[in-house]
Amino acid sequence: MKNVMNKILLLGLIAVLFACSEDEKKPDPIIGTWILDDAIYSDAPAGYSFQEGTFQTLYGETEYSIRFYEDLTFERELKGLTFSNGSGVEDEGTYELDDEFLTLDPDSDIGLDTDFDLVEAVTERDLKISTSASFNALPDATLDTITSQASYDSISAKYSQAITLKITMNFDKE
Repeated sequence: MKNVMNKILLLGLIAVLFACSEDEKKPDPIIGTWILDDAIYSDAPAGYSFQEGTFQTLYGETEYSIRFYEDLTFERELKGLTFSNGSGVEDEGTYELDDEFLTLDPDSDIGLDTDFDLVEAVTERDLKISTSASFNALPDATLDTITSQASYDSISAKYSQAITLKITMNFDKE
């Protein structure tokens, strides 16, 4: 009888040990490499709707990727783009992620966006973030009047205005 009780106690101890291992934390779904699928430009001011739309690139790059690591660091690269000094467009640093925001803190500022709103919760396959960007644009009403580089330069000098658009970036996990 004593032998049976020892075996039951041993089985109980083993069951408790295995039950505890199942409580391990699942890996954060943001960990890994994300590739930009598309960027949606929206919320243009009245008269600037031509600036809205869905694009496969932000800056003309062939691929926009961000890799997030468990130690809260990141690496970002825009393939197919180079700075005037010939170096590639890439940065690295640390990041913060909560239920609403993703903030990148690069080791050096190269002019890329660093503050994003989470549009949806990060999943194993999808990362959807948004930011805003300001740039000069021509009103829709002037676009049909451009017939040459000279007319573009003249119209741009006269009518170009700074506008701000919302940019929603859809990333797929590699």
